[in-house]
This record gives sequence, structure tokens and C-alpha cells, in this order.
Amino acid sequence: MTEATEFVKAIEKRTGLKIACLEEIAWLESKEIKKAVGQFKGNYYD
Repeated sequence: MTEATEFVKAIEKRTGLKIACLEEIAWLESKEIKKAVGQFKGNYYD
């Protein structure tokens, strides 16, 4: 686990980019989609 952590840190430092947390992105996108859908009549996501 430590090796993986160091590898990720090195890649992020070299590229200047962050390696994504897919679970967090999906959760945030889900909230945005539900918010957008909630603007329409017949909101089933409340």
C-alpha cells in the first residue's frame, strides 16, 4: 500500500495532474443530475 501511495504521489508531481477518485466523482455527478431533474414537473428523486 505504501508503494502504491508513493507511486501515485510521484505521478501526480511529475504530471501536475491529480489522479481521480471515481467514487467521489460519481457521487457528485449524481447529486448534480438529481438537482437538474428536480427542476422538471413530476420530480421522483425527492
